[in-house]
Amino acid sequence: MYLLASWKGCEVFPNINSTGKTDIILKHPTLGIIEIDVKTSTWNHQTNRWRREGSHVKEEGVWPVEVTPDGDIANWKVSWGYDRTPPGWDNFWSTDNRYYTTK
Repeated sequence: MYLLASWKGCEVFPNINSTGKTDIILKHPTLGIIEIDVKTSTWNHQTNRWRREGSHVKEEGVWPVEVTPDGDIANWKVSWGYDRTPPGWDNFWSTDNRYYTTK
């Protein structure tokens, strides 16, 4: 997820202390700065599908990002948390072949 955000033109600042509600801060040259709480989906053997873990939690000023680690890392799904997308960032995690730059 960090590499994907970087590839899409963001500066990525991780919280190296693993404390607090913010895991990373993204700084995009046109979209601005946002705080991110990264949530990893887990596999539920009973339902045979991925289950969201905490992406519904609402912290003021922090946006949840859900990572579904299915298969090879290149195939992992990254999306905004359940029903929570920061204004202007709607399609940021979509997969496309555009080249992004901070210049």
